[in-house]
Amino acid sequence: MNAMMSCARPYKALVLLGLCAALAAPSFAGRRNAPGVSADGALQWARRSIYGNGSIAQVDQPTLDGGPSYRFVVPDDGVSYRAELAAAAMPWGHYRYQFAVFVPQDWRPNPQATIVAQWHGYKLDSGRDTNPPISLAIEGDHWRLMVNRLASPDQVEKKEFSLPPLQTGVWHRFDVRIHWSRSGQGGLVALTHDGENWVSYEGANNYDQKNPPYFKIGIYHPQWNPRKDVPHATGGAPIVVYAAGVAVTRSDR
Repeated sequence: MNAMMSCARPYKALVLLGLCAALAAPSFAGRRNAPGVSADGALQWARRSIYGNGSIAQVDQPTLDGGPSYRFVVPDDGVSYRAELAAAAMPWGHYRYQFAVFVPQDWRPNPQATIVAQWHGYKLDSGRDTNPPISLAIEGDHWRLMVNRLASPDQVEKKEFSLPPLQTGVWHRFDVRIHWSRSGQGGLVALTHDGENWVSYEGANNYDQKNPPYFKIGIYHPQWNPRKDVPHATGGAPIVVYAAGVAVTRSDR
């Protein structure tokens, strides 16, 4: 049975509020524990990233397959915009990421994207900041996947994929397979949502930097970052999402 669908072993506390991360039983051959994943399958979280007055906490509800989840909160106070868990960096390779996200029923659709999972990169050689090479977001009333690639040393090309409509009050199960591209070598991004195929993309999927992107999960609402100076009314409802069932495997191919 898919490990994300059944976390039979006890959930355990990981480095900096980790999630249940029993390794999945992936279909591709040659799998082994990914660097950054302990012998018992626990994903090693490198840090929490909380900007402003957000929070991350383990909670008993909503439950995924009987286990606890983690609640991420970012208030609409004019200074808060991020509450994420960041995984340890892993080498270049082919990875499978499985996780589930729960959006509460009182969610208020926002035309501005709220990123709930991302594979984060680094500044370009010129010092220019970049968007995440790959990101999964809620935008309006739909899910959206964005893939960014480097078209020239200082030019980024974006490819956007529309995903299913957002449903609130239920768990959304994602399975994302990524083969990181490198200079002169193609890459792959494939995504399923609740077992249904939505994305199958081949091509460059990052910025060809020294280190590959690293995984983050939680909330990042970039338009609320004060440094971006995007005018918006404050004092509304906070952004709240839940996550559980994170599993990461690596396949050499």
